[in-house]
Amino acid sequence: MTPSDRSEDDLIAKAFVGQRTQIIDRPNQLLMKLGNPKSISMKLDPKTLKEIEAAIDQQSGQFQAVLEESLAKLNNLTSEAGDFDEEIKDQVRTVAHELKGVAGTFGYHLLTEIANSLQLFLEEVEGVPDYTRSIASMHVSAMNAAASIKGQPDDTSKQVVEGLKVMIQKFTMAA
Repeated sequence: MTPSDRSEDDLIAKAFVGQRTQIIDRPNQLLMKLGNPKSISMKLDPKTLKEIEAAIDQQSGQFQAVLEESLAKLNNLTSEAGDFDEEIKDQVRTVAHELKGVAGTFGYHLLTEIANSLQLFLEEVEGVPDYTRSIASMHVSAMNAAASIKGQPDDTSKQVVEGLKVMIQKFTMAA
């Protein structure tokens, strides 16, 4: 490999090997201009807020159709028919990811949490162990129930999500 083939970072790093270095913490200029991001509040005038709410309400009917279609697809994919292989696993993960991303916008916060739990499980599990379909099916059953619950999760809803997480731990530890 010639020096011209090396990246500039490699050359700089090589030049400083064995040298004493000093890290200089530069303030983030953008944050300084904006102020503390935690203290920045987005203030919308009432007219703009009403327009946003109306747009979300208008899309709500379309979301119901997407939700029904997505749940039907998940029910079909996790049914006992056929093999639950990598392709099926990826399709279930993709639908869960899509639901997680949009359900909260329309007030289905519990559905978002359950879809997130399913997505994370499918991303983290190695291969397709025997218990994959069972865990996915339990999540899908919970998502079917959560599809009729809008608003912030109550204590019972939170217990459902925690129960799913405990179930994942028990299955994965036993394997």
